[in-house]
Amino acid sequence: MTIYLVALFGLMLYGACKNHNTTNRRRKIYTFVAFACLALIAMLRSYNVGRDLQSHYYKTFLRVVNMDWNNLFTLGYENGYLVFYKLISMFTDNGQWMIAIHALFVIGITGWFIYRNSENVVMSTFLFITTCTWFMYMNIMRQAMAVCTVLIALEIWKRKDWKIKRYVLYAAIVILAMQFHSSAVIAFFIPIFDYLPFKRNQIIVSMGVMVLSLLLYNQIFKMISLFQIGKRDYTDFYSTSGEAINKISLYFVAIYILIFLIGTVSLVYYKRNSLGGRRNYGPDEHVIEHNYSDAFLLYMVLALVVCRITGLKINIMARMTYYFMPFTFILLPRALNAFHNTNNKKIVKCSVYLLMTLAFVWLSYTSAATLYGTVPYQFFWDA
Repeated sequence: MTIYLVALFGLMLYGACKNHNTTNRRRKIYTFVAFACLALIAMLRSYNVGRDLQSHYYKTFLRVVNMDWNNLFTLGYENGYLVFYKLISMFTDNGQWMIAIHALFVIGITGWFIYRNSENVVMSTFLFITTCTWFMYMNIMRQAMAVCTVLIALEIWKRKDWKIKRYVLYAAIVILAMQFHSSAVIAFFIPIFDYLPFKRNQIIVSMGVMVLSLLLYNQIFKMISLFQIGKRDYTDFYSTSGEAINKISLYFVAIYILIFLIGTVSLVYYKRNSLGGRRNYGPDEHVIEHNYSDAFLLYMVLALVVCRITGLKINIMARMTYYFMPFTFILLPRALNAFHNTNNKKIVKCSVYLLMTLAFVWLSYTSAATLYGTVPYQFFWDA
């Protein structure tokens, strides 16, 4: 537990030492240092840190080591993930290397995504930690790889100047993501929101969608139960599971609604001066020349909220939020930067930092062990 708090407060202290968002070079250095630290902690953890890692993935890797290619795809996981295991096992039978390579990929890609898109890399790093996405990536290893592969696809999707090539590459990379976790099929629908506007009347509509997602959950589950997530049939799970309403799930619903409301108030109700586009960092440096529009980010966080709300009735729906969660790391800093009133900006910013820090400490002490299996932390040499 201590190592997580040291990472959080250490990176926030480092972020407060100077403004890391004034130049491209400073942004790059902070992002590299922060995510190198977070990746290193994940790489050095033992196989006991991460509930699914301990119960499934580490044991599966040890089985793959002694299997030939002909029998590899009988283990019940997506083919891409099994190939990932097999390729590593060709060089080493040490499962710690698998843990390290996985952590380096998923945390490294997330850091790269934040560097390319965030207007405040310090706050985005803070959100990555305090939304417990860092914890989840140490647990849901297959889906973490799928999510990060989708992030690569979405960075290609931004390149409108690539014309037809971006469609082909996006589809190909999403198909690759599905080889790690079949739930990545949802990424085929994400580009639709890139063409939709988000105006003031959409704010009321969004509130209605949130309410309907809770009232119509039975119909939603009947529709979803027609699909299989991964190679497991979840039909019985949808029809027999109880409600997943608790303090933790309600907190996450509330925090994502809060982020969505901050975004709509700042970027839509009180319009910002620019809608994405080129953002400058220093006299001759620039970053994010091809940016996600404000509307696209708002729709992504709205989708996250809807999945979280339906997840109150059935926990497996919360897993669909992982594909939308990285966009909260981008939306909130952008929305805060668009505040015209400096005092309001400081109040909201400090309130978010305080609320989410306290919640992270509370979650880490009370629930991280049962939800994610990341507490207590253990280095691999102590296992």
